[in-house]
Amino acid sequence: MKLTRKHLFISMFILFFASCLVVVEAGKPGAKREILSSVAGKFRVTLPIGYTVPPVDSQFINTDFGETMFYAYLMDTKKSSCMVGYYDYPLDSLQGKDISAVIDTTQMRIISNMNGKLTRKYKLIRDGLPTRTSYFTTISRGDTTSYWRFELVFAKPRVYQFGFTSSNKALIEAADTKSFFDSFKVLK
Repeated sequence: MKLTRKHLFISMFILFFASCLVVVEAGKPGAKREILSSVAGKFRVTLPIGYTVPPVDSQFINTDFGETMFYAYLMDTKKSSCMVGYYDYPLDSLQGKDISAVIDTTQMRIISNMNGKLTRKYKLIRDGLPTRTSYFTTISRGDTTSYWRFELVFAKPRVYQFGFTSSNKALIEAADTKSFFDSFKVLK
């Protein structure tokens, strides 16, 4: 094919225009992260990039300390999933209980219910509230390993649960995932 000056000019123009688009896209600020805030749940958290605030879902659950209503926000992308939820233990069920033992029991029950294998766990204080962070794995469909980071915050009688999971282990330790966990705040 013989290129004429006209073809060459059009090709150069298209290449120039395409390179301008690449520069404009690269110069855009980072993607906006949505904030999930619940007046009823008394919490706020900034979601990882790519997640949008879903409607709240609820169901009754049985716990080691009685039946309660669990409120959850469940979110998925192609590469990962995350969840934020909360419930209140019946106050009388906590009378005389060691709160540290209550939250430890809750942490291990969640991992056990998912047939998870604990890889590490931490006891923390978040804004003055007892907190447990756990990292664990589960085996899902097709023998795929799922990696989890899960956190519990205990604001008696309320328990907050939030977690992140992916089959890509690197996403569990990614800066965006860390920001999600660091952003969680219990509102007064």
